[in-house]
Amino acid sequence: MDFLKGFTDVVERIRVKPFVLAPVFGVLLITLIFNLILYGLRGDVRFGNFFSILMLSFIFGVIEWALAILAVGITTSMMMENKKFGKKDSRMFFNFFAFSIFMAFFLMVGFEINVIVGLIMLLLILYIPNWFVTSNACDLYGGFEWNLSFIFRGIRSAYAFILIIGTALLTLVPYAGIYLAIFFYVVWTANTYMHIMENQK
Repeated sequence: MDFLKGFTDVVERIRVKPFVLAPVFGVLLITLIFNLILYGLRGDVRFGNFFSILMLSFIFGVIEWALAILAVGITTSMMMENKKFGKKDSRMFFNFFAFSIFMAFFLMVGFEINVIVGLIMLLLILYIPNWFVTSNACDLYGGFEWNLSFIFRGIRSAYAFILIIGTALLTLVPYAGIYLAIFFYVVWTANTYMHIMENQK
């Protein structure tokens, strides 16, 4: 398996199917709206309002990452050949979004506690959206179990390491960090999964 191609072949996928970027741009737009709301509220620096903003920021963060997790599944589905969306898929993705909120909550809590805890939480959920798309299942224990068994097989762990560290480092970029991190996480998690699956056939 060409390791670097797992990251670079995303250009070809986007060229063939440019609409695969629609889910991540949707998440980025919602994130921008949330950030504009928070920016407007920060004008009031009263003590009580400060804690309200912190709570609202946490809630927005959970929603943003829940949407990003959902976007990974949708993007993966769109990258798959001969995949068409129907009413059944819409219902499944709605159920998965509820599951994504649960995962995003613990991801946000993890990063609030400590960066290392946050990275561990990201590792635990990294490829679960891809598993959801291919198996049409939404089982919490099964998803975590499959994710870890999928990651810790040869070169796959290197992909996971780069995705996790890259996402975390991008959040540190001033102003644009959250947007870059979400874009990287969504697009390349879907792409590396597709690359792995195509090359194991």
